[in-house]
Amino acid sequence: MVAGNPLPSEELIPRCLAGDDDAWNLLFRRHQPALLTQITHLLRGRGRHNGLCEELAALVWLSLLTDDCRLLRRYDPVRARFATYLSRLAWQE
Repeated sequence: MVAGNPLPSEELIPRCLAGDDDAWNLLFRRHQPALLTQITHLLRGRGRHNGLCEELAALVWLSLLTDDCRLLRRYDPVRARFATYLSRLAWQE
């Protein structure tokens, strides 16, 4: 990966599925702040101080890994951006 020209999330996901830890770290760092913001909005700020937002975000990331990365494999960049997909997963948690 080139530091000055990061890969789009859609190109990171196949690398994540192949076990590339650097790709996972970049994907997480890129999307975690927005995911936490989205969860805070979903909870209307109620989980901000007791760690609930962080716990729900962790469940979203874990859900991408369970069942041989079933939900990560289901992501379709034609249907939605990855951030939108994460928000939908958060809503389901």
